[in-house]
Amino acid sequence: MEIKCKVEITLTDELMEALHINNDTIVIASIHDGVVTLEFENEDEYEDEYDEDNCCSEECQYCEYYCRSCGTCKLDE
Repeated sequence: MEIKCKVEITLTDELMEALHINNDTIVIASIHDGVVTLEFENEDEYEDEYDEDNCCSEECQYCEYYCRSCGTCKLDE
């Protein structure tokens, strides 16, 4: 997988506290009509579902190697 572009946004500690997010927070990014949307997931909801040792199983849609477009693990390629 080739990275075409990388955008970094620096969040202040105060904003991170206000949003109740940290470095372990799951972030989902999407683009629709030219607008980039970032969604911060509540990891408490996924504690039982997410297992780092089983990160690339077919059920793990939160793994960084899981392609949401085709529904497959990119590590298997």
